[in-house]
Amino acid sequence: MGKKSFLTLLLACAVLSHALMALSEKNIGNMFDNRKMTKEDSSDIHIRKKCLIDKMPHKHVASKIQGVPNIVEVQKNFVTACAGSILASAIILTAAHCLSAKNVGYSVLSYTPLKKFGTRHRFMKVIKHPDYRRRDFSNDLALIKILPHIDFHFHEKIDLFHGYIFPFTYGTLSGWKYIDKTPRNQKKFSIKLKSTHVPIISRVECRKAYKKIARITDKHVCTLDRTGKLGSREGDNGGPLIVKGQLLGVFSIRKGIIDGRTPDVFVNLNDPANKAWVLTTKEELLA
Repeated sequence: MGKKSFLTLLLACAVLSHALMALSEKNIGNMFDNRKMTKEDSSDIHIRKKCLIDKMPHKHVASKIQGVPNIVEVQKNFVTACAGSILASAIILTAAHCLSAKNVGYSVLSYTPLKKFGTRHRFMKVIKHPDYRRRDFSNDLALIKILPHIDFHFHEKIDLFHGYIFPFTYGTLSGWKYIDKTPRNQKKFSIKLKSTHVPIISRVECRKAYKKIARITDKHVCTLDRTGKLGSREGDNGGPLIVKGQLLGVFSIRKGIIDGRTPDVFVNLNDPANKAWVLTTKEELLA
């Protein structure tokens, strides 16, 4: 091939490559335009050149216990009350409001992705945060010492979160969610452990939603799915908010239905005071 022919071929390849790239970008732009993205979509869609990525899962997903190995079920009279997190083989962290009923039988059920299976653990001792206030859920934390110990063949303990969280970081919320009521007007909970991924929002936004109900401070962290499809249900209370494999929050407050406007509120375990109380009390129970 002569030098002139080679240059002609090279020029033709360059023109063809440019045309294909322009066509590709046009098609991707049309895909995005046809989707008719709304304002509510803005936090869920992340756009990169020639790539559209939807990061938001659109349902609560059934989970195997191996997927959330640090969670247990807290039961009241053998019925789902809350969830809890494993800090040690004999120590469970949950919300103080989960243990407020009197004259009932509390227990913990481990290794239970399905309700009909699992090991039951009895309460040996409970310590609630000394500054817990039921009227506004302040310091809504409690530690439980149990027997027998958790079997780490199926489960594992989880460490408290350490680091910095930016708004719209995603966390995982898990629990045995409320489904409906039975014909006898009794609460019916999911027989399967379920998980969902939710974005963390700013405390400023969270305070606006709860200004007449609870005082949201640095000791809280809030999540909100603006699509109104994902969030907490009764039965998730006391359960973990997990970020980067660490325990960031304990689920504390929910104001109503999942509507895309009402955040879920967790006790912030990255707060120094909360973290210090949990770790100190854990050692006290293990002593």
